[in-house]
Amino acid sequence: MRNGAEKIIEMHGHIVGVAISPDQSELYVNVRSWPEGSIPNLDYPPCISSQIEMKVIDLETLEVRPGALVGHVGFTPSEHAFYLYGDVSEDMVGSGSEDKKGYIWDRHYLCNVARLAHEKCVNCVAFQSGGGLCATASDDCTIKLWQSAEDARQT
Repeated sequence: MRNGAEKIIEMHGHIVGVAISPDQSELYVNVRSWPEGSIPNLDYPPCISSQIEMKVIDLETLEVRPGALVGHVGFTPSEHAFYLYGDVSEDMVGSGSEDKKGYIWDRHYLCNVARLAHEKCVNCVAFQSGGGLCATASDDCTIKLWQSAEDARQT
């Protein structure tokens, strides 16, 4: 690694998660936006949206693609650190949410395909490499394993 960044991409909000696609073509970034025109300050951070937008950055051009994956939420204020671990598979994108669900989107069509319920905040979503299994981890002290409908039909 070099000492300096190749490029700095301003996301205009509190970043609460990142994941790189398996083909390394895209970076998925969970962002809770600041109000328009606000200036971040470490002593007095601006309020952040409860709506989390998962924005996609093209790693070839280093540009933020239009649109975002939406639906999951965050309630923790900016001054309290938290992170929602996401994952990207060949076809799916997953992220945790403070609304007690893990969210799964189709990576190519950018539409929500599943909401995976827990009793408390879902901190992490992870996909099995090359398989149809997904794991979610939550503040409810559980890990849940989820099999895709397609995988279930094949067994």
